[in-house]
Amino acid sequence: MRTPKKSRGSLRSGRFRLGALRALLLGTLCGAPVVSGEEPDLTPVREWIGRQARLESLEGSFIQERRLRTVRRPLIREGQFWFVAPDRMRWQVGKEGVAELIAVRNEEGVLVLRPQKMEMERHSPRDLDEDDRLRGLGFLRAGFPRNADAFLRDFSVASVKRDGEYWVVEASLNDREARLALRKLVFFIEHERYRLGALRLFFRDGSEIHTRFTSLQPDVEVDAALFRPDLSGYSE
Repeated sequence: MRTPKKSRGSLRSGRFRLGALRALLLGTLCGAPVVSGEEPDLTPVREWIGRQARLESLEGSFIQERRLRTVRRPLIREGQFWFVAPDRMRWQVGKEGVAELIAVRNEEGVLVLRPQKMEMERHSPRDLDEDDRLRGLGFLRAGFPRNADAFLRDFSVASVKRDGEYWVVEASLNDREARLALRKLVFFIEHERYRLGALRLFFRDGSEIHTRFTSLQPDVEVDAALFRPDLSGYSE
């Protein structure tokens, strides 16, 4: 296999480019679309989501490559993530102590931190639902898919193929705003254990993010403080 990546007023200030933020976080869960006269067999997708729905928690690390059209060598970053059912998640790019970006989703919404600049954004669930500029970040509330029907409302699956030890699932987002930036996603689902092994994101500007997941530990105890980061010194 080839590989197998504030408030509303603060956004208007322009500190962060929403497109770049979306790219980092999507990486944080891919070529031209496959055209076929037949509907893909979604059995592997439903099996993957069914097993994932039984998870109480998940901890893991990842290696992320970001490829830009203007840069010869990919930008490689490492990171960690934590998930606690049903909807708490922390996605951290950068090694321990030197994180470049932290995205936390809890019952209050989504918090995005840039520790090196001591800057943050705060998005409420209502922001994500009602602000057209933020709907591309709605995947942060979805987290790991736990319901196949909900997943298929968010994604259109173009093809499902077996490639060695993986099921390769090509899909696109149904959200129109997010689709303006993200052209296609490819999920690499382990054939035996039906868990996500890697994710590729292909953007319309020609850039790509490849994320490979490692050291996955299901149903472990996760410190609740991870989802309540210390905001002392941060500015919005």
